[in-house]
Amino acid sequence: MTVLTANTYSQTLNAFSKTNIIIPNDYEANPAATLWLLNGYGGDEQSWLLHTAIMDFAETYHLAVIMPNGQNSFYVNAGVLAYEDYFIQEFMPRIQKMFSLPTDQAKNYIMGNSMGGFGALRFGLTYPDKFQKIAALSGVVNLPNFFNNPDFPVPKSEVAVLFPDDTMFADQNNLEFLFNQLSAAQQATLQFYTSCGTGDSLFKDNEYLAHRFSRELNYVWRPVAGDHSWPVWAAQLDQVLAWLVQND
Repeated sequence: MTVLTANTYSQTLNAFSKTNIIIPNDYEANPAATLWLLNGYGGDEQSWLLHTAIMDFAETYHLAVIMPNGQNSFYVNAGVLAYEDYFIQEFMPRIQKMFSLPTDQAKNYIMGNSMGGFGALRFGLTYPDKFQKIAALSGVVNLPNFFNNPDFPVPKSEVAVLFPDDTMFADQNNLEFLFNQLSAAQQATLQFYTSCGTGDSLFKDNEYLAHRFSRELNYVWRPVAGDHSWPVWAAQLDQVLAWLVQND
């Protein structure tokens, strides 16, 4: 396999941004699906490499894995940091062109942990033509609940920058609202996988979302033992990646 770190300039962000990229062996002869793998709050493009066996599993499951630096953005357009526009309009097309990665929805998956779980779910629901399979491990699925949770003391100054004028309550950041905007045809093309530790303070929100979405979507819900930590997420990686590539 090949593991690369790219430091590319973004016109949207007006800054350089780092990305780690895993390309499996024999990729040219046997093109792989792409997993866009998002980090949580306080993490960066190194997080999944440092805390999990993603390199080994990328080879096992023959996945190209793209790990951008989420920049604590919650993957939204936040004030001067238009991260959503960057990711969808600039970053994805650039990486796909650079490495000849597939652009069709059926060969693109998105996944993240914590803040990255929110980003994965939100992108999957907002851009159903871009990602077929969406996975979130201990995802932030309710922004107001998360920012009022004492277990996750995000500084109020950062919240004000990310979500000025209470935009965390806006429809575009509400996963249920985004779900309700999907047509039946769009719902039929999407597959979801969420998991959360029963000792995680985000468990109830994740459980609610699973019960709500699983009534109408192809949806896997996996409650597991554990809290909001890397050992819990690392232990699930084999199972969730196997789910991603099944029926490929």
